[in-house]
Amino acid sequence: MSNLNTYRKNMSQGDFGEPRKEFEKGRNFLVKAERAIYRENYKKAMNFLSTAQDIFKKSNSILMIAKVHFLEGYIHENLHEWEKTLEFYKLSLELRKIAGTSLIIAETEKKIAETLLKLNNYQEAHKYAQTAIDILENENQPFAKADSLYTNGTIYFAEKDWKSAIFYYNLALDYLKNQYHWKLFLKIHENLGKAYKKLGNYIESNHTFKKALKLEHEKKNYTVIISILKEMAENYKFLNNKKKSVEYITDAIDMERKFQKINSDKNNHSSQLQLAEILFYFNDFQQAMEICEESIEFAETYNNQIDLVQGLTLTTKILLNKNLLDDQNLDLIQNYLVEARDIAESLKDTKNIIEILILKIRLYKKINKSDEILEILRIAEELALNSSSKCSLGDVYEQYGLLYHSLDFEKALSYFKLGLEEYIECDSIQDQAEMHYNIACMSSLMDFPEEIIDHLTIAVELNSKFKIIAKEDEDFKSIRKLDLFRSIIE
Repeated sequence: MSNLNTYRKNMSQGDFGEPRKEFEKGRNFLVKAERAIYRENYKKAMNFLSTAQDIFKKSNSILMIAKVHFLEGYIHENLHEWEKTLEFYKLSLELRKIAGTSLIIAETEKKIAETLLKLNNYQEAHKYAQTAIDILENENQPFAKADSLYTNGTIYFAEKDWKSAIFYYNLALDYLKNQYHWKLFLKIHENLGKAYKKLGNYIESNHTFKKALKLEHEKKNYTVIISILKEMAENYKFLNNKKKSVEYITDAIDMERKFQKINSDKNNHSSQLQLAEILFYFNDFQQAMEICEESIEFAETYNNQIDLVQGLTLTTKILLNKNLLDDQNLDLIQNYLVEARDIAESLKDTKNIIEILILKIRLYKKINKSDEILEILRIAEELALNSSSKCSLGDVYEQYGLLYHSLDFEKALSYFKLGLEEYIECDSIQDQAEMHYNIACMSSLMDFPEEIIDHLTIAVELNSKFKIIAKEDEDFKSIRKLDLFRSIIE
């Protein structure tokens, strides 16, 4: 800043050397600005801040000018104007470093870290967050320390470094024991539950979510409660606990119907479809199908294109898995796939287009139209590569592997390994489990004993359902009696 040297030079005169009347006048404008911010009248707030800054500049009131800049940054933050937010928070920090307390400086460092996170500048964000943590090291400010640790954890969360995020979240919780703050407590537990889930630690994830759920019920924060219930339902699904999974998603649906002010039928499809997916996962095809049919009808009534695509594709999966391919169902599947693809293309939803193409491949395998499969796969692969969707590309590579499963073992194995790399990149734990299992199968057929054990062990650790599947899988016929294999599946 052009006047910064002047501010430093005049620090010896004290921050309150100006006539008291002028200082009070400037402070009154700050109060007016804060009130305008509270009412979200940001234009008026900026005018008040400009007037306050002019008054404080005349008397070199460094801390008050720093506060003006901080509030300017806060306004731009509320407007999601991140570059401007960063600019004003940095101006505030520069002045606060001259005259501010450790707590004020650390708070500003933290705000800059949060802004850099919004700008996806993770490396710089970590620097500011860590500086805030270091500044507070010797301060008796448990909440401020917890908040800064939470910020650093959230940066790691955004980077998908789940273990580091968990480390910082748990450190933050340690400090909150000394100065409880329920809002931060909830934020930490909700993110912590998600981080454990991303690592496939569903038991710890649910344990963490339950702590948040108890407090959210006390605060009657029903939107968050519904979100947590849906997360826990999915966790129980992957823990192969059908009863608990259905119970939690049903609770979420009931709560949506009870507490949402908007038309619940119109907005309840995604939760209903999640219930259908859970039932489908546990092979309860009939009930899943009934829910899908109802959801499709609602989606068509309210023109909810996203839910309609989901309902059509899930219904197709159910029919394919039930092997109900008489002429009537065959026509139904083909019509559903055409309709779903048309909608997905109109929405430019590449992920769903690829999923629909893969369902078409599964259909063609069942009706012996294998000559067209390779061409569909090439189209899907090109779409996935152009969209940079790692998970979708993993799905395509899995289909290549399945295509070559009985034709070319080496080629199938190479595709499964490529798919695993993509799933690791996109952080999809359950897809990784599936691919580890596929690699174990191919390794068994190719007589690679070490790879069989390594990959099957990981698959079972990530999802215990593979214990049951492996017991009956013909690919493991040659090693079924080996003690090491039995120790994994029993």
